[in-house]
Amino acid sequence: MTVNERGEEDVEHVYLSFNGLASLLGPSRKKFLGTICNEPVARDRVISTGAAIMACIQQNTDIVRVHDVKEMKKVVQMGDAIYKNIY
Repeated sequence: MTVNERGEEDVEHVYLSFNGLASLLGPSRKKFLGTICNEPVARDRVISTGAAIMACIQQNTDIVRVHDVKEMKKVVQMGDAIYKNIY
């Protein structure tokens, strides 16, 4: 936590860190995506999976596990370009 110019406490964002170890997340087609986006059928969660993958990349996840490889490859390419300046 830090204190701003007005003397108020600011909460700094604490990001997932494993002291140099790679992190892997697998949000692909998960039920929480269906709940949030009202998609009861798992195979219909391609776009919501893409959004979750983009959030993973923004949070510096090194590896993502996915079902829809062709579609998620494009999401990862865009995420790397936007958040990591890799293209």
